[in-house]
Amino acid sequence: MTAVDLWAERLGYDRLGASLLRATDSFSSEHPFSSEIRSVLQPPDGEIGVSSVFCIDQVPTIYLVDAAVLPEERALRRAAVHALCERLWNQNLARALIVAELSTVEIWSIDNPSLPSEVISVDDVPSLHDWSAKGLVSGEVLKGRDGWFDPRRRVDKTLLENVSVLVDGLVAANITPAKARELTANVIFVAYLEDRGIVSPDYHRRRRVEPLFNLLSKGDAVGIETLFEKLHSDFNGDFTRPSSSSSLSWKSLQKKHFLCCTNFSPKRCCVLDRRIFGATTLDTSLLN
Repeated sequence: MTAVDLWAERLGYDRLGASLLRATDSFSSEHPFSSEIRSVLQPPDGEIGVSSVFCIDQVPTIYLVDAAVLPEERALRRAAVHALCERLWNQNLARALIVAELSTVEIWSIDNPSLPSEVISVDDVPSLHDWSAKGLVSGEVLKGRDGWFDPRRRVDKTLLENVSVLVDGLVAANITPAKARELTANVIFVAYLEDRGIVSPDYHRRRRVEPLFNLLSKGDAVGIETLFEKLHSDFNGDFTRPSSSSSLSWKSLQKKHFLCCTNFSPKRCCVLDRRIFGATTLDTSLLN
């Protein structure tokens, strides 16, 4: 397994069906961004190509490149990364470029590649969480990265405002900020999956679980934890499990906390712009 494949798995990019496209894959020319993707996965001679791209709603969101194809000398590598980011910026699609080695990744802003990159190791759980599929969908990746994403070109500001509404409401209801952020991220991510039909009524029926907002409206903590456990198992990921730092338990929440979440409607959770975090299709083999 290549470094890029390892990190795509660690970040959950390979869990959403055909959302991860590789340079070795063949994909339809009917793909809405086939020419843009092909120009980077299979570039002309003399240009560096990326190894894969993680798409959301078929929109290129994160490009991944193997560090082995870049120059070893630091200045040359930085110049090569900047040139690649410039090509990607011109497409006005992707958010970041991940340069992958086996044990670490270096992540660069495409909107502003002059910023220092983030270097993440396999042990850096908070950063891994931010850059995971869940972190992208929930907007967690935007926090603390004001210079990374250009709000004039994206809907980042709207997303952050909507996230803040729920976090602030939970904090006001006497939940710690860490728990409030984690709870909000889980609500937004699962609402996204359900709103887009990735977690469908058929899935609810087969797994004998109810939709998230039905459970929230009833204050059914046991039902919510059952839903999240099923999703955890089917996605083979940790996106709905509480982190050790927050010790989040739905059973410990009070009626006012469920009310905050219920008032935060599913549609408000899913205001994400189609060109950034739109719908995708979950690999149904994961849900059988």
